[in-house]
Amino acid sequence: TKVNPMKTPQVVGALLDAGGENFVRELLDCRLGKFPAEALIEACESRNRLKILQPWLEARVNKGAHVSLAVHNALMQISRLGIGEGE
Repeated sequence: TKVNPMKTPQVVGALLDAGGENFVRELLDCRLGKFPAEALIEACESRNRLKILQPWLEARVNKGAHVSLAVHNALMQISRLGIGEGE
């Protein structure tokens, strides 16, 4: 069975709706940049689960890959809200 990496944001949204945060973390560990970051950020932000993306977002920045404005904005939002600490 082939998996379409472009569907990752939709899969992540469905997993978050079902309470599968651990599966989301595992999925993101396998797919650093094979799908549009903007769609993934939107899927998590609309569910108030942006914090779950913090390690993935930071890994994209640290990898030195082309990082979109959406990635930087999401990291800024996480740090501004303080949701990266103590949760």
